[in-house]
Amino acid sequence: MRPEHSHESTVLICGVRFGRSGPVVFAHSQMIEPPPRLGDELVIDLGGALRRGRVVVAPDQVILSELAVLGAHVVRRAS
Repeated sequence: MRPEHSHESTVLICGVRFGRSGPVVFAHSQMIEPPPRLGDELVIDLGGALRRGRVVVAPDQVILSELAVLGAHVVRRAS
């Protein structure tokens, strides 16, 4: 019997907020090891513009994503 959710095709995404009350942007985070956790500060590429933000939705909190296209991806952890 095959499991309903295969980890082979899982795309890790996380929700990042810029500033205290900005909108949450969802970004690809599969290039970061270990996966980002709540409160981590990351550098995000938003279509060529690099921005620093804080993780407010960790990848393990995302159960299902129906987002067709994500325009952002995690570049690295902020130092």
